[in-house]
Amino acid sequence: MPDALTPDIALGYVTSLLQALKPFSYFAWVAAGALLFWLLPVGRRPFAVLPISLAITLLGEGRPWLLPAIAALVFIGVYAAVRARWSTRFVVAGVIGLYAGLHFLFGLITFTDALNGLALTPDYVLFTLGLPVAFSFFRLISFAVDAPKLAPGELPGLYDYLTWMFFFPTFAHVPFIKHGPFLSQLAALPARPSDFELGRGARRIAQALLKGILAGLMYAVMYPASVLLDPFAHPAWQVAAAIPWMALIFYVGFSGYADLSVGVGHLFGLTLPESFAPLGKLLRTTRARDFWRNWNLTTAAWLGEYVYAPLGGFRRHPLRNTMLTMILCGLWHSVSVLGLAWGAGLGGMMVVEHWLAKARLRQASPPVWQSGRAFKTLGAALMFGLIALINLAITPFAYTAQNVGGLVNVFVRLVAP
Repeated sequence: MPDALTPDIALGYVTSLLQALKPFSYFAWVAAGALLFWLLPVGRRPFAVLPISLAITLLGEGRPWLLPAIAALVFIGVYAAVRARWSTRFVVAGVIGLYAGLHFLFGLITFTDALNGLALTPDYVLFTLGLPVAFSFFRLISFAVDAPKLAPGELPGLYDYLTWMFFFPTFAHVPFIKHGPFLSQLAALPARPSDFELGRGARRIAQALLKGILAGLMYAVMYPASVLLDPFAHPAWQVAAAIPWMALIFYVGFSGYADLSVGVGHLFGLTLPESFAPLGKLLRTTRARDFWRNWNLTTAAWLGEYVYAPLGGFRRHPLRNTMLTMILCGLWHSVSVLGLAWGAGLGGMMVVEHWLAKARLRQASPPVWQSGRAFKTLGAALMFGLIALINLAITPFAYTAQNVGGLVNVFVRLVAP
């Protein structure tokens, strides 16, 4: 905690969080790109989305040119494999293997000195490279599974496919949108921008900036990462307060990114799906299953369609499928033991919740520990804790040898106090 919350300290946090949300130059490049987009003839606009997206990615977001260059090679490779009618399982396995391999390299950068010569720092890798890799993974798996089901003439052209993959609001962030709905909207753009759509876009971008300011002020009031990384050095009340506070900051910041993506999409005449339910609705949910259906809508939908359903869905072994789906969700966040444990914790909550619900139906007077109120209270505490933990694990706060040692020390003392 800061010694005193002065205006200078608060302004510093707000500026830092806004810069983390997006560099200020990003908005100038977005405005210029949207203006150019609408000044072009209608027939040229779909063609212009790809170069505009690449320009904003490189110049507005400041990402290295190697990122889109290497990404393009991977994207084209998957497209070529699908077009050549390679086995879907082989293509999906290749994408998963590549994703795991990249996470292995991120781990080398984060936790070892093996790649120090590349001058890559963990925080730079996470935001500059890690997020585009994570969200591109969703689109690649989607295309590898869905495209082979299309007739040969329905497969999108390579340029349209790359436009979908590189569309800058979704290249590095939520929300996930399939290639069909995206390209259909792009092909049906109006002759001129709608004042209503532009107004919606501006309001969502303003909402994202307000959330950035709010997150900055929340960090100024309490710096929860420092408490959670070394909980035994702080009073118990600070640790208890830091867990929900970290989870709340995670929601504010992450939903701010989603607002920004949706708002920018409106500026280009495209409607992107919503990723987060309002905070009030999230806080009113009483079951872990319902919470995750509202926490990240597009990611939950992707997991349901491409992981849960292929495993058998609710028809065969639904509890096993739930557990495996959440474990894979944890590994998508972090290909590590921590990601595995996090996903298993989420899946375990849902399995226990299901079991308790069935037990209550079978018993007229269930024990107190099986009561709905008791489980909801415990479930809410565990949910806040798990959200705080994964946020801590995937941010640079936990990406130093000292902090990793602190996390290990926490687990050791919890297991063997």
